[in-house]
Amino acid sequence: MATLGETPAQLHVESPSSDTGRDYAERELQNFLVKNPDTLGIPDATVVASEYQTKVGRIDLLVRSGMHTLWVVELKAGMAGRDAIGQIMSYIGAVRDEYPDKDVWGLLAATDFDESFFAAYRAIGDVELKKVRIQYVLEQAAPINSHIVHLPKQS
Repeated sequence: MATLGETPAQLHVESPSSDTGRDYAERELQNFLVKNPDTLGIPDATVVASEYQTKVGRIDLLVRSGMHTLWVVELKAGMAGRDAIGQIMSYIGAVRDEYPDKDVWGLLAATDFDESFFAAYRAIGDVELKKVRIQYVLEQAAPINSHIVHLPKQS
């Protein structure tokens, strides 16, 4: 288990046991955020751990902001429903139990949120919402036909 004093260079991102398209997208987003925590929009964000094990389950990312604030970051590559609220709130509670001297907040990033999610979300606080937009860019690796050798025509 990571400690709050570790730096991002000491992190190890564990691969999920399954490799569905959704798991792959979440893992790629997680890897990106470990390398680019500023994109979370959390002031002075430092990733403490990826796949941080609590007594209630694994948190996608545990992020420190300053000396006294921790963020539980949960990632959903698909639609987040009301179960996502219960999941992140249980993680927040577990981290608060583990670090009672810290302020603990949550950030849930998902492709979208369904109506049941918002019904549950209105009943709680402490969780910031972000929509995930994944963009793939294809870059030219070599000019077209660069590997073809043109031989002179024989008569």
